[in-house]
Amino acid sequence: MKPAITYVISGEPVPLARPRIGGPGRFVYDSQKHTKHVIINDLRRQHGDRPLYSGPCHLEAIYYMRIPKTSIKKRDEMVGTYHIFKPDADNLCKFTLDVASMRTINDEFVLLKDDCIIASISVKKIYDLIPRTEFTITELK
Repeated sequence: MKPAITYVISGEPVPLARPRIGGPGRFVYDSQKHTKHVIINDLRRQHGDRPLYSGPCHLEAIYYMRIPKTSIKKRDEMVGTYHIFKPDADNLCKFTLDVASMRTINDEFVLLKDDCIIASISVKKIYDLIPRTEFTITELK
């Protein structure tokens, strides 16, 4: 059994966007393609040369959301409290799983062979001074 590893994606947590349709030929394109590739490179660096997760796994994700500028006077009180506004936790989680199971340019997977191996999920959205995404993948027996 592989040890649990915690990965960190710096910056504001990103929800998965719907595919866009455009152009004269009405083609479908991914508006987050560049963002995903930047994050993929960072995750590959954090993962190193460890083997991919391939069995049933648990995902624990914490999305640290930026405190709104309108609440700057209450910011110390808000740190660590739950974030109950958009983006939705499920869309944040979908983006995280999407980048964790994508293929790189070299046709290698990032962390997971497929996001369907995630058997259980625990997700939190909380306010913090430093926006980021932290997630841990634990292999289940």
